[in-house]
Amino acid sequence: MEAITFTPAQIHVFNLVSHIKTALGLEQLRQQLAAFYAKLVDDEMDALSMSSCRQES
Repeated sequence: MEAITFTPAQIHVFNLVSHIKTALGLEQLRQQLAAFYAKLVDDEMDALSMSSCRQES
């Protein structure tokens, strides 16, 4: 079996989540991550829409 090498970002996240001790804490993290990624998608969609509008002009 090969060893897994984690990136510094993955190690940082592991260290952060190691402090979550309750189901409520886990649910709050899930909500925050969902909101974070939803915003990234929205921002990308807005950028694509603006790009499309500029090309049509």
